[in-house]
Amino acid sequence: MPQVDLTITISVILGIGAVISPIFTAIINNRHQERMKRMEYEHQERMDALKHEREVYENYIRAAGACVNSRTRDTFEAFGAYSSLAMYSVPDDGIRSDMEELAREMWNDDVRRKQSFLVKIVRELHCFHHLR
Repeated sequence: MPQVDLTITISVILGIGAVISPIFTAIINNRHQERMKRMEYEHQERMDALKHEREVYENYIRAAGACVNSRTRDTFEAFGAYSSLAMYSVPDDGIRSDMEELAREMWNDDVRRKQSFLVKIVRELHCFHHLR
């Protein structure tokens, strides 16, 4: 049976470990960095989408308020544009039906009724947006 020199064997094992260990560490670190970047990117996308959604709702509320208080061609056009976009964006059917009702009410002269619809929609959008 051949004799194995223990010092050489230990040296070879330590040498191989010294070469392989940094490789495994780099692989693990790279995978972790990729996951972190992906999570960062997804978070930023979500924040951008929420910001856009909020801007759509704010523009809708501004345009609806202007149209309720002063029915001019410009306010109707702005309300029509933002109303369509907001109704497209809001996933809640209840809020959407209230928006549709307000759009129908815009042709009537009852300002208080239109204001109460708008206040209801603002509350619903506020609650909806803050739950997300």
